[in-house]
Amino acid sequence: ANGDFYIDTSSANYNFYKKSAGAWSLQTTLKGTNGATGSNGTNGVDGVQYLFGGSGASVTKNATSYMAPGVFGFGATESTYQVPAVDAGTVSGLQVKLGATPGVGTYVITVRKNGANSTLTCTVATAATTCSDTADSFTVAAGDLLSISVLAGTSNTVTATNVNVSMKIA
Repeated sequence: ANGDFYIDTSSANYNFYKKSAGAWSLQTTLKGTNGATGSNGTNGVDGVQYLFGGSGASVTKNATSYMAPGVFGFGATESTYQVPAVDAGTVSGLQVKLGATPGVGTYVITVRKNGANSTLTCTVATAATTCSDTADSFTVAAGDLLSISVLAGTSNTVTATNVNVSMKIA
């Protein structure tokens, strides 16, 4: 009907038409020209990488076993269980859970860098099954070799199963 309006949404500029004397006539376009390009935004914050791992079985009592961050398994030869850091960052937030209590004695879990102990360590004592170190941290460069040592004390009456470890690199 004469006096009706129509917006052509299929056109690039959203043309606005009015019907008069039985014919549609263009009145205006609803979309103007593009504005100037804005400036780039700021870069986002670097993400956090979480590493999880576990022994998958009973660690050897009265000995040191090694585990690889991000892998399930353990053994007596550290070089078999070293994994390279993907990026540089700070390793922190060590969390440990044993499948059983140590009994009489302790389990000492330490994150290692390039075959040496770091400051990131905790001890699971006697009747406990967990420990953590949220106060300490150390830096790594891409390619540094990370491993986890589990020292099962000499007086343990229970062998821990599923020594599960988590930490983060930020």
